[in-house]
Amino acid sequence: MTMRIKNLVAITSLTALSASHAMAGDDVLQINRQSRIEFSDPLQGWDRDTYGAGWKRARLIKPSGEIVELLPSERLTSIGGTIFSGAFYSSVSPSRKYVFLSTIDTGVVGDGPAQAGKNIHSRAYCPVISTESGCILSNNTGEVCGGHWEGKKDLWRYGVDDRTDTMFKWTSFKAEDIWGSFVKSENFAKSVDWHFEPKINDEVVRSFGLINILACDPPSAKNRGAYLLVARQLEVEGRGIEAKFLRRKSNVGAKQNNGVDRVKADKSWLYDGPEDQARTRMYLIKGDEIEVISPGSSGWVYVEYKGKNKMAIRKWIKGESIE
Repeated sequence: MTMRIKNLVAITSLTALSASHAMAGDDVLQINRQSRIEFSDPLQGWDRDTYGAGWKRARLIKPSGEIVELLPSERLTSIGGTIFSGAFYSSVSPSRKYVFLSTIDTGVVGDGPAQAGKNIHSRAYCPVISTESGCILSNNTGEVCGGHWEGKKDLWRYGVDDRTDTMFKWTSFKAEDIWGSFVKSENFAKSVDWHFEPKINDEVVRSFGLINILACDPPSAKNRGAYLLVARQLEVEGRGIEAKFLRRKSNVGAKQNNGVDRVKADKSWLYDGPEDQARTRMYLIKGDEIEVISPGSSGWVYVEYKGKNKMAIRKWIKGESIE
């Protein structure tokens, strides 16, 4: 038995446990009997010493069992990212339709590695998540994050002030609006003869990534054309994996797990995060089938691999390893 098989068997057995229950050490925010948010991968060692306490990963488990990864493209690395504060600092609205989360966006200022207390800039945010879709409705910062849900209504109070409108005032993350914003910026750049080419990927990043856009604006016959336009432009910008991913997801009428990719390298390592330092002892081989869960940044891809027992393993892999 090879090391690859040994390690995949080990991790698969753990994944089997997490299919119905959070793994030991995870932090869970229960929304109702059928759904929850799981915070996993706590900061440890160098990460904790540098960035403080928190969790690297959060995911919404829907009543159907569907998993929606929250901000996977913002995964914390050695140069920064998003840290989830966990269940204690989160709260569910009275109607159970929304969840308030507490996050820290952190990053290294200037060149060189992160150094605790020296070159790290951090800022607190409070995203509001739709428990039905997993869509990030807003992502505020500042004093409004110190409020609370009030009474039996979905009212957000900061002191005596009703700040509900602020918490739910969000930029549209619909495919049509994202495409429209890109076209508008492109036309403006041409009108003033800028030596600058707007990128639709900038609009995607401002919308918290493709996963969030798809959650906020589920593909349908009505928006499929806009999604295909976004996909085509992503391809023009050299983002072939994202384009392929979006075309599959916007294929109206297809099954939820619509299409697989294959590993093309003889040996492709799996990573706990989108950076070389996060390499695990696991790897895939040429021909192994995977599903892209979320394209990340700088050529990294968050994927799901199912072994012979059909249990899912979710890890990061380098995009160049996929055909």
